[in-house]
Amino acid sequence: MNLTVSLEKVCCPETLHWQGSKLTLGELLGVGTFSSVRAVTVCPVPNQTPEELKLQRAEGSHEMAARITDAKPTDDELAVLATLVANPHPHIVRLFGSVFIEARWHVLLLERAHGGELFERVQQMEGERARRCTPALPFLCTQAQCTHVNPPTHEVRSPLRLAFRTPGGFDERLAARWCRELLSAVEHLHRLDVVHRDLKPENLLLASEAADSALKV
Repeated sequence: MNLTVSLEKVCCPETLHWQGSKLTLGELLGVGTFSSVRAVTVCPVPNQTPEELKLQRAEGSHEMAARITDAKPTDDELAVLATLVANPHPHIVRLFGSVFIEARWHVLLLERAHGGELFERVQQMEGERARRCTPALPFLCTQAQCTHVNPPTHEVRSPLRLAFRTPGGFDERLAARWCRELLSAVEHLHRLDVVHRDLKPENLLLASEAADSALKV
């Protein structure tokens, strides 16, 4: 079943109960082929034990998001999720736990990354740089029979732009740091005998909207 259709027609419950905490699903943050992501608010519950209050305070210090899917995970997938819960990493989106709802939906409770996708950030940087930069290197032109060495008067679209260092643009130091953080996360997964299998800019997140935000897998 396509998740976009199922969530609109069946409507996943707005309230979850997890480890003594009441969670309310909020705004829709994104929709993919097999899942959707929504913001989560941790609500106080009457008559909580000291242990439950301690857990709620600890989890409440992290903004959470819920990844919702109607695909039931396999035993191997559940084992991987348990491994990631027990072994967090600073550059892997923190997984707090998972909840089954009415034997129909599987909800992953995740750390919320406010910076969005790396792919969108790079596109934004490229757009800013296209308005500013005057490259001194040869570059490609999309117009037929055009081979410019100096900047042309018409628009140029080239993958070489990604390498140019300009104010507010994407520079080598930032790229190197993000690569280091990505490789650190992948190394951590491999030490746990976990393989990601779908690493791409659309699946890499940024922790905040800051220009130098940390990368999250």
